[in-house]
Formats: sequence, C-alpha cells, structure tokens
Amino acid sequence: MVPDADSPSRPITVLVIDDDPDFLDLTKCYLEETGDIRVETARSGDRALRLLDERIYDAVVSDYRMPVMDGLCFLDHVQEHHPHMPFILSTGFSHDDLIRRALGMGAAGYHRKGPDLEVTSAELAHLIRNAVGRQRAEAAREREHGLICRVFHTSDDLIVFFTPDGTVTSWNPAISLLTGVPAREAVGRQINEWIPRGCEADAREIAAHIHGGNRLDHFPFRCLRKDGMTVPIDLSISPIAESSGAIWMYVAVARPSTEQRKQCLLKRTLESVFVGCLIAQQDGSVTFLNDAARGIMGLDPATTVHLADILSRDVWEETISPALRSDGKWHGEVSAVRPDGSAYRLDLSAVVDHDSVTHDLTTVVFCVETTQRRQTEDDLLETLKEKSALLGGADRRVLKGLRALSGLIRPDASDPGDAEAHLKECEGRVRALSLVYESTKNGRVEMRPHFSALAAACPGAGAHDLDVEEISLDQETAIAVTLVLNELITSALRDGAGMRLRIGLQRGIEGYLLTVEGGDGREIPEGVLQLVRSGLHGSLSVVREGGTAVSVRFPDPEQVPARRPLEGA
Repeated sequence: MVPDADSPSRPITVLVIDDDPDFLDLTKCYLEETGDIRVETARSGDRALRLLDERIYDAVVSDYRMPVMDGLCFLDHVQEHHPHMPFILSTGFSHDDLIRRALGMGAAGYHRKGPDLEVTSAELAHLIRNAVGRQRAEAAREREHGLICRVFHTSDDLIVFFTPDGTVTSWNPAISLLTGVPAREAVGRQINEWIPRGCEADAREIAAHIHGGNRLDHFPFRCLRKDGMTVPIDLSISPIAESSGAIWMYVAVARPSTEQRKQCLLKRTLESVFVGCLIAQQDGSVTFLNDAARGIMGLDPATTVHLADILSRDVWEETISPALRSDGKWHGEVSAVRPDGSAYRLDLSAVVDHDSVTHDLTTVVFCVETTQRRQTEDDLLETLKEKSALLGGADRRVLKGLRALSGLIRPDASDPGDAEAHLKECEGRVRALSLVYESTKNGRVEMRPHFSALAAACPGAGAHDLDVEEISLDQETAIAVTLVLNELITSALRDGAGMRLRIGLQRGIEGYLLTVEGGDGREIPEGVLQLVRSGLHGSLSVVREGGTAVSVRFPDPEQVPARRPLEGA
C-alpha cells in the first residue's frame, strides 16, 4: 500500500537553504542517516523559491544570513505562497530579537548552528520531525472534519446535535425530509418540540439515561412531523464530553422504518430535479414542495399551501380531485395565479400513492410552466400568418407585374420582320421588372437610385439627367411606374440611341408627376396608355416642341380607395 500524503510513515522531504556548500553537504549527510528524512539543497533564496514552485516539500530549513535574500525575507515569501509548510530558521547568531521576529512571522522553530555538526544535525532532525508531525496531524483533523460534514449532510440517517439543556445546534437534511422542518427553523429550538403526545414517559426515561453520561442504543421511539403526523424511528444518543469529563453536547442518530426511508429518498430525489414536484395529503394539503415548484409558483420557503390555493378551488374540487378518486391519476393543462397576482399556466400530472406508514393516500404532483411556451407558440403562429400574408401579397404583385409585362411585349404586327429589335426591347422590359424586386426593401422602393439603375440598364441608353425627389413607392405602384418609364425611355431612344435624356419624378399636391424629355419618339404604344390608366389611375400627355416631352400624372397610391387589378394592359 502507498502511504497517504500526510501519513506519519511517509518519509519527510526537506529543502535546506544555505550559502555554505560544505555545510549543505554535511547537513544532508547527517539528516539522511536518520533514515526517515530526505534532503534537497539550494545555495540561495532565489533558487529555493524556484524549487518550491516545481516540487512538494514537507518542511523548509533556511540559513539567516545569505546574499540577495536573507532568511526572514525568504520566510516572508514562503508564508505568502506556502502558508502551511513548516519553516525552521537555522543560524549561528544568538540574538533573541531575531528569534522573536522569526517566530512572530510564522516560523515553526529556530535552530542554532554549533561546532559539533553531528549534534546540531540531530537537534535539527528532532525539530523537523515535530514540526512536520504537527502539520500532518492538523491536515488529518481537517480531513476528518470534512468527512464528518459530508456524512452529516448526505446520510440517510437522521442526525441532530443538541446541548444538555435541549437546544438544537445542528439538524441534517435527512430530518428535514422526514419532518418537513428545514434546519433554519429547527436550530435554536428545543428538541422536545418533536416529541409527540403520548411519548412523554419514554422521553423522561431517555433524558434520565443520557444525563448520567450513558449512551442510548436503538431505542424505539416516534418523531413528530410538521403536519402533525408521527413516524416510528430507531433512536440512539451519545454524549460528547470535554477533557474535564463535563458533557457539552449530545448527538442523536435515528433511523426511520424502511418505508419511511424510501419516502425520504424519494423526497431527496425530487429536490434535485428541475421540474416542479409536490406531495399533498388526500384533502389537498401540501406537505412537500421542491425548489423548482416554489420558483414556478412564486411561493416563499416558509409558505404552507393547499392545492386549491395554487390551482384555484374550482379546478381542484371539480376536475382534478374527482379524477384522482376515480382513476388515481390526472394530466392536463391548468391556469394558476401567483401570490403577486401574475397569471401563468401549468402542464400538470398528478398520481395517488398509498403511504404504508401513515396509511394515508397521498398525491404526488409534477408540473412544468407552459406560459412561455404558449406565448412562443402564439407568437410563432402570428409570425407565420404575417409571413403567409406577405407572401400572398408578393405573389399577387408578381402576378400583376407579369400581366402588365405581357401586355407590353406583344409583337408589333406592322413590322414582323424586325424580330431582333423586338427581342431586345422585351429583354429590357423583363430587366426593368426584375430591378423592382431587387430594389424592394420592406415592401417599398426608393425611386431615385432605382431610376438611375433603370436608365443605365435600358438598351442604347447614354447620358441622362435625373430630377427625382426622395420618394418611396409601394412595390405594386413601383412596378407600373417602372414599366411605363422603361417604355418611354425605349421609345425616346429608338431613333437616336445614346442621346441625352432628362428623367424626373416629383411629388405634387394631387399626386406625382413622371416626366421624360429629350427624345424624338414615335407614338406612345397603346399598351403604355392602358398601363397608365389601369395600373396608376393616371393620365399621359405628350408635347412635341423641339423634341418630345412626355408627362404622366398619377395620384398617391395610398389615397386611392381601391385599386383595380392590373389587367392585360
């Protein structure tokens, strides 16, 4: 077996620091001859600090007078970074003030060098063993205390400490699960408060027995729960005495029946889960709530509740309770109200269980709050409806745009031979329509940058001047305006590709004015006139004086009561 790190049988590892190499070699030799001490050496405080960071030692022995860093300065570093390591100051000086300073700084001992190194090394070995032994014993006590604390908090047995006058000082979680009384309520109260009626004679017999300094073993007794019920237990009590023999504390350890232990285990398990858990009596009085349930329901830890208070009396008495009596279980979604008045919803499951100790029927309830989930589902449905409406509107706008476009790309019967030119014009119309959808943001089109892109994309377009105000139009109106403008630009450039055009869009009192100036275009196609009338509800006029100026006036689409669908234009 490998000895424990703090076991007395483990060899002691010591770091010895001195600037005299001969002293280091001889001290190492004498100390290691004892058989239970292993020595490593360093000739300076700096080197020793590096070794302490790299390795583990049981103790440090340091000379006082050293270059760069003296022994007290080195002690200060050790206390800061290794506060539990025993430190022994070794020096040939015999100043009482130096000894007091070293011990006051935390040194475990003081060793005085002498001419007989064999004798002084034996004294040093004795100091090292005592200092390391004290440190290992303290570490062992700390481990034992930690182990006792873990046993106290995790044991299934009921453990309580109380003073000779009966005042409770410690109360472990197992008792809280059995009695329903948390430790914060029990500490400071009298242990007699948990003795049920009818057990007073047994309690007096127990008190007389233990106050005589005797141990009580496996005494059959009963414990009182917070709800007034009693639980059979097997009770043992041990007195804890001081060194003088006076009793200063008692520890009581009780073990409930097998069935009761199962219930304690169940409650401990329910405490650790993330869903709300409750246990109630047959009448609905709640005897147990875990932290998750209290958080969901907004209940204070000290609050005593009834299922009818949580779920509303109508839901409990008319829905859940009858189902539990007939089927032994119920599941569904219910509405509830917190003490602060806020409403919430619960997905709740309840099942009836038989308590073989009290012979009562108990109800175990699991619940999860669904308020947020319901809200999320409603928000999702609303979002889907909105998206469906938006997609439906987009589909209608695309359909109207295609219908308007189809009216503009019919072949001109009077000139069937110029197929290539007609295809180029059709390509321009399709590109113009696609620009609308590329420019649309949040269902609207900013017309100034859109017009610039449209004019640049028209076949044969050259330089152009834009006189467009900061106007945004809905997508449907922008489709019609774009197709009209594309046709006007194309018409203006048929006989003079590359000529300079002036394109304008202004907002007026009665609506909008779209203008294209600078072309020598032919007659405006009938399809464009029909698109202006049916798509924009507007009018078109042409002025030919030293060129061609086309003006299209149309009302603000948001002020038109109802817009007829774009027809075949």
